[in-house]
Amino acid sequence: MKDSNSEHEQESLVIVRERERQKTRRYMMFLGVFLVIALVGMMLVLQDSGDGGRRKVDIDLSKGKLSFSVDKPILEQVAQPTTEYTAGSREVAYTTGELKPELFRQIGQTLPGTASTGFSGKNFINRDVGFVLTVNHPEYWQYMSNPAGLANPMVPINSIYTGDGSHLNITRDHAQGMDLNTYVSMSLQQLMSMGVIAEYPQVSYDYASGTAFLFFVNPFSSGASYMKVIMKNGMAHIATANYNLSQSNSLIVDDLVNMVASFTLAGQ
Repeated sequence: MKDSNSEHEQESLVIVRERERQKTRRYMMFLGVFLVIALVGMMLVLQDSGDGGRRKVDIDLSKGKLSFSVDKPILEQVAQPTTEYTAGSREVAYTTGELKPELFRQIGQTLPGTASTGFSGKNFINRDVGFVLTVNHPEYWQYMSNPAGLANPMVPINSIYTGDGSHLNITRDHAQGMDLNTYVSMSLQQLMSMGVIAEYPQVSYDYASGTAFLFFVNPFSSGASYMKVIMKNGMAHIATANYNLSQSNSLIVDDLVNMVASFTLAGQ
């Protein structure tokens, strides 16, 4: 992220547009203080598929075998449960529940070399934290990792970003003994009291899996966010997709929404 000192540079047309983009970015980082982002009984065999370096995972079931490739979204292939959420004209199916631990372990081995985090086909995997999400067009995206985010809720553990400033942040935070509803509600109340958001957004809760999903807009910067919060073992694992309503490409926005909606933790 660029330093906020850019606000003091000469206000050419280019700088003005950049300042608006920076406002959106700073707003999304601010949210990390409150809604800090992060996160079969089967025998699995990992093998090369032999087609141009692609990899395939075979799951040996009691009757028959399910085979799938990491070059397709894994969460779709295993039919991870979803819940519907509607924001305006967009309908989003966000995943609920956890990925089977044995499955996640084998999927993690599809990462190149000794990497513990990165893209594997149309999937982004973090073996250390224990999550996977779908990236339909990985060629458009880059990522950064920062281990400081494991202890500091203001620092993203992973940021997946593209050139126009659109990005997905993964963070996590201690829930301080709060349940999912209380954690989300109190965080949004603070944002409203500080004028960061103008109205309380619609929040979808799947209490069985400890998952919340929501969408909101900063009326001053045109920054838009989809957010997914998963409560697990006293920690809030949060994925936030951030983009600009007037500047972000529709394909990029579709990718971002799919990333945050598919953010899924691994079971233990």
